[in-house]
Amino acid sequence: MEHVSVEKIIEFVSVDRLSESDLALTREVNAHLCDCADCRRRVRAAQTVYDALLAECKTREAAKKRLSRELDETLERKI
Repeated sequence: MEHVSVEKIIEFVSVDRLSESDLALTREVNAHLCDCADCRRRVRAAQTVYDALLAECKTREAAKKRLSRELDETLERKI
């Protein structure tokens, strides 16, 4: 089973309004999360960080960019 990409997780946790493409993404990710405990853990962690960043940042886009940087740095440390 292939895991949800970091990019999709970032998009998923930062959805504000459900456009047609966002709806397709949420369906895809939610379907995967039903069967993948590892991705559920990753999404929960990303959501927690995003929510904290959203409280600090002025815009959702700024929080999303910062989340992307944070996750990239985390992945680099694991490699």
